Amino acid sequence: MKRYVLALMIVLMMAAPFAPADDAKEDLNTVTVKGLGTDEQSALDDGLRKAVEQGGKLKLYAESKTENYELIHDTILSQATGLIKEYKVLKKGEDDLGGYFVEIEAVIDRQVVDATWGQVEILLRQLGRPKILVSIVERIHDTTRADKRVEQVDADSLLGNMIEKLLVDKGFALVDKGQIEQLKQDQIRQATLDNDTAALKRLATELGAQMYIVGNARASGPQLTDAYGTTLYMWETDVTLKAFWSETAAILFAENKVGDRSGSRTQGPPGAKKAIEKSGQDLAKKCLQAILQKWSRQATSGGQVVVTVNNLAFKQMLAIQKKLEAIDGVKEVHRQWNKPVAKFEIKTTDTAEKFVEKFAELEFDDFALEIEDQKFNTITASVESGE
Repeated sequence: MKRYVLALMIVLMMAAPFAPADDAKEDLNTVTVKGLGTDEQSALDDGLRKAVEQGGKLKLYAESKTENYELIHDTILSQATGLIKEYKVLKKGEDDLGGYFVEIEAVIDRQVVDATWGQVEILLRQLGRPKILVSIVERIHDTTRADKRVEQVDADSLLGNMIEKLLVDKGFALVDKGQIEQLKQDQIRQATLDNDTAALKRLATELGAQMYIVGNARASGPQLTDAYGTTLYMWETDVTLKAFWSETAAILFAENKVGDRSGSRTQGPPGAKKAIEKSGQDLAKKCLQAILQKWSRQATSGGQVVVTVNNLAFKQMLAIQKKLEAIDGVKEVHRQWNKPVAKFEIKTTDTAEKFVEKFAELEFDDFALEIEDQKFNTITASVESGE
């Protein structure tokens, strides 16, 4: 009960939009920045993040010594579009290196940045740093071997290590696979190889991870080439990265890079691993940005909430669905029924922390709901007979 009272206090503090109150004076700052990226959209996104960082630099600098600074800082930048009062594109096009640039003039309200910082800081104090499980499995097909049919499968991935470092640098917590029993490590590896989302969801949940990142990568080759007197081993690589919520298995990120060619001065499996790392580094950075965006939006603005109700009859399930659909802020309700359990997937503008308060207030004529558990975006309840 104390948890829900505390959650309600948090919600009340976060219920107001990021904009300042009507009677508050705006503290506007106009900045001009240039964003860079692999395409026009990624360059614009980079420009928007730079505009928020530059326009709100006084606030960001002032908070540089606070706990979880990096995670709060990057979470705020991930919400750049919603934090910019207005912007206009001044120039755009291809840059000299083959990428894209977008130059924008943006107006930043520093009070909005201040308010957002406070909201994310409160959230982290209550929920803690998000914990993530990373599992990348690599296949290396070395065509120079005597038996060209042999494919080396390895869960010790340079790309996985790079992703984990990116996450740690931003302030996320990681599942330490070195501390997991060997059987569970083998299960994670096999589930990644099989792309078994259900098994990965179960394993990540058991290990206390709110999110998990999985990937399959393959390197085939190498072909030898000469670059300015240096022999390079060129590998053809395929990399797939996906990220999920552990509680719901909803996808946070999914993208692949197929048929890329990357070289290394090292031969054999070490060179293939380095080629995979090079090929996947852009995907890794995109995945990190997607996680920051989805986590912060779910935490502060709502999204998908899953409600599982046990011990109910079909008519009770229908009654609950109607009540859910009538809750303010609910956009969609989809149900799955497997007697005596119903799972409701709900799209709402509320976070689970806020939604659970409304859910707890639902009243029915012949039965009552007892809330048993509430996590980041899931709620578990059971029906108690009113007789």
